[in-house]
Amino acid sequence: MILTAELFNYKYKNTFQASKALSKLAKKWNIIRVSKGIYLTKQYNQEELYTISNMLVQNSYISLETVLWNNWILTEITNKNYISAITTTNRPRTYSTSVGTFIFRYVQNWLFLVPNSLDIRYSTFNMATKEKALIDYLYFKVLSVSINKLRTEKDYILYLTELRLDLNNINWQLYTYYTNHLIKVLAQKKWKYTLFRNSLVFLYKYKDQISFY
Repeated sequence: MILTAELFNYKYKNTFQASKALSKLAKKWNIIRVSKGIYLTKQYNQEELYTISNMLVQNSYISLETVLWNNWILTEITNKNYISAITTTNRPRTYSTSVGTFIFRYVQNWLFLVPNSLDIRYSTFNMATKEKALIDYLYFKVLSVSINKLRTEKDYILYLTELRLDLNNINWQLYTYYTNHLIKVLAQKKWKYTLFRNSLVFLYKYKDQISFY
């Protein structure tokens, strides 16, 4: 269960006094302090951590490795004791807490505001669909790649195969919907997004060859 200072405002004059009182209760009840004004009871679940992620940075959504790992798309062993999220209003930031690490990575609005890219199954936090999480993942991966490494289709196939992604669980109709939208947007952007655009196209074109399983 998540406890915040706002929940105690009815009893105290302001949020500061409520937060101070909650801090004292945390020591007495052995409640976990996550961040300023945010606490957890010891019996918490993963979805409550996702909710806290959106509380730490409100204009954000959970994506990248967290979503891909949960959907068995990443095949490499990763550190699951962190939550990866995307934000557009804040610069990259990391919160190291007693319940895990919350990593926020910055993107511009054109990638953040892709239509229908949030999973509608969740109401207490924002989480990308697995298809949008895959696109976000590709975006950050190719940012670190030299343009000299990806010159031909063969280069892209080799690079995307090395990511060792299990693509069998991807909804390709939804992926295509997102990529068609982004390709139209990227047509107006600078050449530096060429690698990203090409990666989106070639991942779909060679999905059966690229998929690790």
